Amino acid sequence: MQFYGTTIIPVLLPQDKTGRLLLAGFMVGTALLVVVANWSGIGWSWDSTDYVSAGRAISHGLGPLDVTAQPMTVRTPGYPALIAIGEWLNLPTNFTLVAINALCASVVTGCTFLMLRHNTRLTTTILATTFVALNPSLLWQYTMAWSEPPFLAVLMLAMVVSLYMQHPAKYALLALLFSALFFMRYVGPVFAAPIAAMGI
Repeated sequence: MQFYGTTIIPVLLPQDKTGRLLLAGFMVGTALLVVVANWSGIGWSWDSTDYVSAGRAISHGLGPLDVTAQPMTVRTPGYPALIAIGEWLNLPTNFTLVAINALCASVVTGCTFLMLRHNTRLTTTILATTFVALNPSLLWQYTMAWSEPPFLAVLMLAMVVSLYMQHPAKYALLALLFSALFFMRYVGPVFAAPIAAMGI
């Protein structure tokens, strides 16, 4: 199977029809699973209140303010920035939070499939990707309004780009993804060096 090409999107996708259909199926199926898991509403914690407050503040041009209306410095502004998009569009907050988690879960599963498809047999790829899509620990993360789902999605995207992308835009894209890792969680830069090393 070939992952390389001359344009950005095809180099990140399987070149065979079966691979592309399975990738699409896994990504859509995972997103739907997350929607069903959050059917009664997404879970909140103290972190969640800060993230949503910061997102609403950003959408009003005030910057990331926590639930006490103070500048949020303990937590990163990346996740609130995503929430701010939904707030700016006047979408229900719960809808925005679930949509973010569904998209992120889809990306995590899709990237898992891509890495496995490149290195293992199709049967192994399907079984292992199914395990990731149905993993209870990940599903729990996807039912909470936390920054972990977007952080994992960006992390997996960075791994796929570093390993398989052969394009002049590769390093510019990695720089953007590494920056996003930092803004999603402060621990992000710890992962940047080993991911970059994988692509050398």
